[in-house]
Amino acid sequence: MVCDVSHPLVEFVLTRIAEDEAVARAVMGRGVHDNRPEVKEWIGLANPNRMLVWSGVRRRLVELHANGITTSDGDAACQQCGPPAPCMTLRLLSTLYGDHPDFQEQWRPLTTSPR
Repeated sequence: MVCDVSHPLVEFVLTRIAEDEAVARAVMGRGVHDNRPEVKEWIGLANPNRMLVWSGVRRRLVELHANGITTSDGDAACQQCGPPAPCMTLRLLSTLYGDHPDFQEQWRPLTTSPR
């Protein structure tokens, strides 16, 4: 199967990104009332503005790698990376959400070359 924007892995990652963006927007502008240094450091790393930037980067990576082609050998391939599809980039992005109940284990990055 050629990997494209309707591929379940692509849909899964884009849905998770949208959820991250919704949470970031929901908490934007709310203060944190815990002054412990480790809490302030964590909030600094995971602030809503940064989450929105990260989400935009992940979304762009999905866009770059979601459009697949079929090689002359009939293999599914990423237009950016080549075969196999889904490519390693999409597989790696999906692992950010590996603890989500809709994550499918077959999306994990391949550990050996399929060729």
